Amino acid sequence: MPDKLDSDIWKLNCKNGVVDIKTGELFPHKQEYYIRESTI
Repeated sequence: MPDKLDSDIWKLNCKNGVVDIKTGELFPHKQEYYIRESTI
């Protein structure tokens, strides 16, 4: 599992969802993203 943590460098976890910084799209939070940190 450690290899899955933060594996997608283009996803940014925000309060209102997950932003794909390549496309600008906002997605709902999902556990499958394995993002450890978040913006404030």
